[in-house]
Amino acid sequence: MQWINPLQSLVSRASKTLAVEVPLHHSIHGVGAYAGSCDGFMLVNDDVVLIDYKTKRHGKNVLPKFCEQQRLQLAAYSLAISHLYKDQLPAPVTRTSLLFAHPENGKPVTVVSTQGNLLLEYQQKWLDLLG
Repeated sequence: MQWINPLQSLVSRASKTLAVEVPLHHSIHGVGAYAGSCDGFMLVNDDVVLIDYKTKRHGKNVLPKFCEQQRLQLAAYSLAISHLYKDQLPAPVTRTSLLFAHPENGKPVTVVSTQGNLLLEYQQKWLDLLG
């Protein structure tokens, strides 16, 4: 597939792959529970980064402002992973990255990352929705 090479090139920059295709079920006492599956998480420098792969149709572009739902989903997963795997991870998840692969030859992967205060905002939005 034409999507694989650009994704492999980008993912190969990670210091270490920590897990792939991770099923999640997380319950927050007094708030609620949720389940899902993340594509993986890896160590990039000293950051634990949660990744989700997406593919786009030919000619379609990615605008970060339209990634609200995916960012919210990854924020939820970041909370679950940081809690469920806290004894096995070097640190909590500090960044989430949506990796959009495009079918056009030579078109680079579009990366939409959420980190720092923005990640904290999405995590809080998720907790508010869950409650």
